Amino acid sequence: MKEKLNSLKRLQKGELEGVLIYKKLEKYAPNEEIAKIFNQLAVDEGRHASILHSYTNTTVKAGKLKPNLIIPLQKIIGWKLLLKIIAGEEYKGYNNYESYVEEFPELAQVRMDEKRHGDMALKCIDLLRK
Repeated sequence: MKEKLNSLKRLQKGELEGVLIYKKLEKYAPNEEIAKIFNQLAVDEGRHASILHSYTNTTVKAGKLKPNLIIPLQKIIGWKLLLKIIAGEEYKGYNNYESYVEEFPELAQVRMDEKRHGDMALKCIDLLRK
C-alpha cells in the first residue's frame, strides 16, 4: 500500500505542476481561444490534484522546473510541436491512470479528463491557424 500511496503522491505532484504549466501557457497563448483552453486545463488539473489529495491526505508541492522551462521551450520548438508533446503527455496520463481506477473509483473521471486534455491540446493546433 505504501508503494501505491507514493505513486498517488507522484500523480498529485504532476497534476499540480500541470496547473502551473497551463497557467503559464495561458498567459503567453497566441490567441484568446487557446488561452481559454489553457485556463480550463489548469482548472481541471487543480481538481485532479484535489481528488488525489483526498486519497493521499498529503500536501505535496509542485516542482518549479517544468513550469519555469515551458515558455523557453515553446520559444525554441514552437507552439505546434509543444502542443503535440503536451497531447502525448496527456494521453500517457490517460494510460497511467488505468491501473488505479478499480481501487480508486474517482480516478476514472480523472483518467477520462486526461484523454480529453490530449484532444484539447491537438485542437489548439488547429486554432493556431485562426
